[in-house]
Amino acid sequence: MTFSATSLNIVRAERAGLIQRSPLRPKADKKRTLLIWPEISELLDGADVGTGFPHRSADALIGTFIAGHLLLLSQRSSNADMEKLEIVDEVWALCFRAPRPGWRLLGRFLEPRVFVGLRLYERHQLGSRKKYSAKANEVINDWNKALGSIPPFRANALGTYVGGVFRDVDGQEED
Repeated sequence: MTFSATSLNIVRAERAGLIQRSPLRPKADKKRTLLIWPEISELLDGADVGTGFPHRSADALIGTFIAGHLLLLSQRSSNADMEKLEIVDEVWALCFRAPRPGWRLLGRFLEPRVFVGLRLYERHQLGSRKKYSAKANEVINDWNKALGSIPPFRANALGTYVGGVFRDVDGQEED
């Protein structure tokens, strides 16, 4: 018999209404967890045909994340799978390059390997640094409403957030 423990933080997040997202075509056993709102999951599944979802590339990135496969991480580069935003406190973007013009799932890490995606934006909606910052601050407000007293996970090294296989495209660390 296999025992799989779920962290209390994940249980609390699910009680707040977040759900665990799986890729439409799983790649491997689960090594990381992606929690999102049901509305975001529905959008990724194609609820709004004008968005271009579901999209093979976006689903592949979700699968890569969850399987613990190679993720490109950055704090400065625009060519990463996940970016830690420098302009706000512990907000990350999971970067879907397709469907065009690209999408960003903004959120925070609940604990190592557990990303909570709270807002999904078309890349053009984010625009300037000031606008990006305002949207990222909405994520912090959403976090506080949904998860209250649970602080976001903090680490000094990007790879500590995601675990598994990663590469820091800024050249700071390697796994």
